[in-house]
Amino acid sequence: REAAEVQESFINAMTQLFDPHSTFLSSDTLESFNSSVQNSFVGIGAMLQDVDGICTIKELLPGGPAEESRQLEPEDEILGVAQGSTEFEDVIDMELRYNVRKINGEKGTTVRLLIRPGDSADPSVRKIVSITRDEVKLTANLASATLITVPVDGERSVPVGVIELPSFYGNIGAGNTLTTTSDDVTELLNTLRTLGAEGIILDLRMNGGGLL
Repeated sequence: REAAEVQESFINAMTQLFDPHSTFLSSDTLESFNSSVQNSFVGIGAMLQDVDGICTIKELLPGGPAEESRQLEPEDEILGVAQGSTEFEDVIDMELRYNVRKINGEKGTTVRLLIRPGDSADPSVRKIVSITRDEVKLTANLASATLITVPVDGERSVPVGVIELPSFYGNIGAGNTLTTTSDDVTELLNTLRTLGAEGIILDLRMNGGGLL
């Protein structure tokens, strides 16, 4: 483990003896937290997973640099990572969070990936993909709405709006550049009202809190 991880574990073990709501965040943990509550991060726009020690692309995020490059596909394996024009670093058997840290970075910078294509029948095939990092929007946790019809009695039914809110989110540390829960829910309420909703259900069943 890195020194920062040991420090984080030690401090949290100590603080939670006195207060279960006090938590110390290392810089890496804080970055991950900010990404989750802002629904945004800077990187290549790919969901990664560890498959037998190999960093493998699970999914390309819509509108991200990886998708727009048209050079990467799900199941492609990342064998090496290089910052700009530097030499490649072997990332085989490296923990996934370290790979993610190396692939993400500052907006506008370039990362090069040594790829073994997942659709190639020849395991010796390699290709180098160069991608410019950019801001990637995460849409899975954004508020969404649907209009349903609820029967009241045997002869009448009413339109009811259902707003699903998987997590609370906001633009902490990002000025007014990102969307917020209150803005999105307000917009959805106005839309449902226009569609004639006579009632609203706010679905928080899968909401773990997020920024709240």
